[in-house]
Amino acid sequence: MSIEDDVVLLDRVPTIHLLGNAAIRVLAIGSEQQEFARGAVLFRAGDDADCGYVVQGGGFRVSFGEGSRHDVTAGPGALIGELALIVPMTRPATATALEYSSVIRITRNLF
Repeated sequence: MSIEDDVVLLDRVPTIHLLGNAAIRVLAIGSEQQEFARGAVLFRAGDDADCGYVVQGGGFRVSFGEGSRHDVTAGPGALIGELALIVPMTRPATATALEYSSVIRITRNLF
């Protein structure tokens, strides 16, 4: 995807939209794109968290533990791990790719 495509995607995320166009452009330029095969783990519960992810394509299951009723599926345009953009923390959940998927990784320092 191009920087312009990333700007459009990031602007559709409500939390990021609030930052305004100039800040979104900085995020798009300074962020990193990553790709994951089906079944690959984006992050695990207990990992140190220093970034958030915006799903570009595909999808992830975010699991909060065995048998949890709070598991969610995050698809394109979803922001995963957003609290890590603001405060140091450990991941409360594990995110696993449901299919070939791509994300925009935004570090806390950049945010």
